[in-house]
Amino acid sequence: MDKKFVIKQNQRKQFLLILLSIIMLSGAFFVFFYNKDISEIKYINKIIGAIGIIFFGACLIFIIKRFIKPKDILVIDQNGILDNSTAVSIGFIPWNEIKSVYINRVFTETFICVEVKNIEEKLKELSFYKRNMIKFNLKMGNAPVSITLNSTNYKPEEVLEIIKNYKEVHIH
Repeated sequence: MDKKFVIKQNQRKQFLLILLSIIMLSGAFFVFFYNKDISEIKYINKIIGAIGIIFFGACLIFIIKRFIKPKDILVIDQNGILDNSTAVSIGFIPWNEIKSVYINRVFTETFICVEVKNIEEKLKELSFYKRNMIKFNLKMGNAPVSITLNSTNYKPEEVLEIIKNYKEVHIH
């Protein structure tokens, strides 16, 4: 098992995510600019619309960037795992720093979760944004690394088995 196992994003799925982001962003704009005569609703609409515009606008930018300049979503090799599946991915994790790997479902979303030894040390290497988002995930009871395969053709259960097999062979 000295070969790399590389998971690339599916461009068709990325394109569909772009369309979905545009729809959601349009909806946020509609809510923001929707004028109702009742003043309380107008302010609530402005707040909800602004939050939606910021969130879905950021998502759209991230997805377009990934569509234009695709990255490998996940690379598994004899050294460890390189995760690029989300905007807050930790990056490379050597096998000897991985405590456990498992599947977690949040609503309809399935993630491959990676528990990392010395997470505080790993967080020091990250940007302010990534560090705080991962700390927020930890406070919510989630794993520090949550790999999503939505933009690929792989099932999380298949990839989990591959990760476990690589880890078993290459752990020192």
